[in-house]
Amino acid sequence: MRRRDFIKAAVGAASTWPLAASAQQPKTATVGVLVTGNPNPEAFLQEFRSALAAAGLINEADPFAAPFAAQLGQSARSIGVQIEPILVHPDAPQTPAFAAMVAKRVDAFIVELGTIRPETAELAIEHRLPSSGPRAWPSTGGLIGYSGNLAEMTRLAADYVDKIIKGRKPADLPVALPTKFDLAVNVKTAKALGLEVPPMLLARADEVIE
Repeated sequence: MRRRDFIKAAVGAASTWPLAASAQQPKTATVGVLVTGNPNPEAFLQEFRSALAAAGLINEADPFAAPFAAQLGQSARSIGVQIEPILVHPDAPQTPAFAAMVAKRVDAFIVELGTIRPETAELAIEHRLPSSGPRAWPSTGGLIGYSGNLAEMTRLAADYVDKIIKGRKPADLPVALPTKFDLAVNVKTAKALGLEVPPMLLARADEVIE
């Protein structure tokens, strides 16, 4: 099977998922740590967190990750694409994740908004991995950004707030999906990856970054 006929994608875990998970688990205990007189508090907190996890007091597995990856994989298989989920903790370095993608021989990857950092695009170019992500991804050096129009989603959110204030129950409100999407393409990144962006795609883009 040729490379073009079989595309694998890797998905990074968003930094907002742990927050969402905690919101769904109000009975989960919260541990506060006051560090004084420690020259390296970040290292201390990392070791402390690891010790709590080893004791079974922290569940590092994101309850939202598995269903999301399963749904994404099902949709991908319907178009002949295989998904290779690679989860990245918000505080963890991303170099091992890119090494894992190279080892799995992925052809491209999808990056989530909460996973984008200054080094993400640099690592993608270094490992010659095409990528897609949210609308803002190309402005940080990513290849393609495609997501719901921010202005429309903001209006939808305001409409939800208005309905709730007027007495509607959140559970009774339907899930609103964006109807307008924005597309951005970074031509400079494409050239660095040795790719040629089709003229039709450039013509449809809302922003082309040279």
